[in-house]
Amino acid sequence: MKYFKDIQGKFTTNDGTEIINLLKSIKLDEVLNEKYYIDYTLADGETPTKLASEIYGDEELWWIPFICNNIIDPFFDWPMPGRCLRDYFDYLVENNQFAGTSSDWNTLVEVNNNKRNIKLLNPEYLGQFLFVVDDIINNL
Repeated sequence: MKYFKDIQGKFTTNDGTEIINLLKSIKLDEVLNEKYYIDYTLADGETPTKLASEIYGDEELWWIPFICNNIIDPFFDWPMPGRCLRDYFDYLVENNQFAGTSSDWNTLVEVNNNKRNIKLLNPEYLGQFLFVVDDIINNL
């Protein structure tokens, strides 16, 4: 991942997977203001890599939507696809965290749907943004 090659908070697991702590990387609100964002509604099952590929032309830029939306936990901060949401609901009911009513289901669906409305860095500013990111990383 070319943008995080020297960043603090990066480590590699025993199986070779790189893990990056984005919390130690960039505070986007200190770099950009609202004019640099666009509103976007995620489709059911749309992944960060697919989104980055579609919007920015590079799936390795998956981390940009995370930073723009203060997403820390990709499993619960990113909207779940329909089937995963149903499985999660069943898990909550089985573990007595929900009663299993239609009201519980509707609340979970509403919360999940609200996560679909995100803001993204306007692709028009991508080059400038990556330049700033490189500068921030180099000065950590």
